[in-house]
Amino acid sequence: MRMALTVVDDFYDDFEAIRATALAAEYEDGVKTPQSGKYPGRNSRRSFGTREALEKLTVIAGSPVAFTPDIGSGHFRSTVAGDERPRNVHIDATQLSAVIYLNTQAQCDGRIGTCFWKHRPTGLLAAPADPVERARLLREQFAPDSNDKDKWELQMQVPLVPNRLILFSASMFHSPHDEFGHDLATGRLIQVYFLTRVRG
Repeated sequence: MRMALTVVDDFYDDFEAIRATALAAEYEDGVKTPQSGKYPGRNSRRSFGTREALEKLTVIAGSPVAFTPDIGSGHFRSTVAGDERPRNVHIDATQLSAVIYLNTQAQCDGRIGTCFWKHRPTGLLAAPADPVERARLLREQFAPDSNDKDKWELQMQVPLVPNRLILFSASMFHSPHDEFGHDLATGRLIQVYFLTRVRG
């Protein structure tokens, strides 16, 4: 599989308003939900997905897309230094994943936003498309290897830039680079969109 990644800067027309909304949102109080339990940080209690975002994501994806239901699409996510990572390298349970970086320029300078990996034992850059084989490898290899650095080879890093969107196949192995800061205002802040292509 060839790695396919789209990077779009200045995604939101009013970035400061979106960041302010993220800072004012209510977040889980350390209670893990099925959507957030595998990954570091806290999700906003509700989705902030917008029509503006969906229209732009449709153009970027090259075909109509819809928010994948019930897995946290449109939610903000906050992580700070020291947050536990139950899983590090992972895939997402949808077709396309989008991440928008909501940190300030000063917080972003010199930092990496997202990393993409190859699984050394299998040589794969992404989970197989076949659902049976995917489930087997997730159970037997990918999930157990998630936090074992020796099992993964770094392929690509995307710098952390304010209002940058990255769009990629959700089956690609990826992870956040690091956590930083000590609260919502100073920590890593993103918005995630999980997308499904709309047929016909």
